[in-house]
Amino acid sequence: NPFMPFFVVGLENKENEFNMINGGDNDNSMLFFHGRYNLNKFISIYSELIIDDYQIDKTIRHNQSGFTIGLDGIWKNNSRFVWALEWTKIDPWTYLHQGQFTNWTHKDHPIGYHFGLDLENFQFHFKYKIKNNLDLISNFNYLRKGPNSFASNWENNNQEDQNIENEYFFVNSLSIIKKMNNFMLKVGFSTNLIKNDFAIINKNITQKNNFFIGLSYFFNAKKVLNKNND
Repeated sequence: NPFMPFFVVGLENKENEFNMINGGDNDNSMLFFHGRYNLNKFISIYSELIIDDYQIDKTIRHNQSGFTIGLDGIWKNNSRFVWALEWTKIDPWTYLHQGQFTNWTHKDHPIGYHFGLDLENFQFHFKYKIKNNLDLISNFNYLRKGPNSFASNWENNNQEDQNIENEYFFVNSLSIIKKMNNFMLKVGFSTNLIKNDFAIINKNITQKNNFFIGLSYFFNAKKVLNKNND
């Protein structure tokens, strides 16, 4: 379903008028659209749009929305190489609400975009299957990040643009994944391991090269159930 309303509110309320700077309760409705079109059998174009708050009339507030557009596909007939190239832009106040009771996080992890809000990001991602049980995965991001985060206070009460200094980051990772029966070993490096540094903290972020290693075990529930049924 490309049309997904969370709930619909009336347009006749006066909470956004110029004399309501500190009044009203900006109902936190959201609309989400997504779509995909296959250009050919190798490449498709996709997009996502989120509307948190859209000002139909002239008000004291900025729009709160986000947009992603990208291309993805496989390399000709080689299904072993999968890639994606996308651009994302999210307004400074998207996801935030003046009541501060609807932060879009779950257990301190963003439900929305993984870098949070107030940003623009160019991303290139690819996955190459070296063997049936061995994958090479890479993700390259060029991120412009504004000062707002999920922890920011909602202050969308000024229609005039302010001179805000943005920061720019290269957030990249390269890893190799080895699958062995129910085990998965992941080894690689990253310039930033924790996306919440941008989404929630968003202060004093330093770029460092980090090495990481992880081991996961997957339970086969189907086999366990079948064994118990016997």
